[in-house]
Amino acid sequence: MTREQVISLWGVPVAERTKDQAIYLYFRNGCEATCGTFDLVVLEGGQVIDAVVRGPGHHYAGESTSPAGKKPEATPRSAGP
Repeated sequence: MTREQVISLWGVPVAERTKDQAIYLYFRNGCEATCGTFDLVVLEGGQVIDAVVRGPGHHYAGESTSPAGKKPEATPRSAGP
């Protein structure tokens, strides 16, 4: 998928960052506080190469780069300094 196709399905991202050839699109997912992150789509060469999806409203049909068998879970907050 292209950036435009992702946005047409998921809406306008809350943030967009670029590093070298990668574009990172961040989307609200309704569980930012409990999931610990926005949903994230990563593009290279104008195509989606990966996604981190935690919210119930988004789906990623590509191959995950997470270790096999890894289930999504919230990252516990650490006690600050």
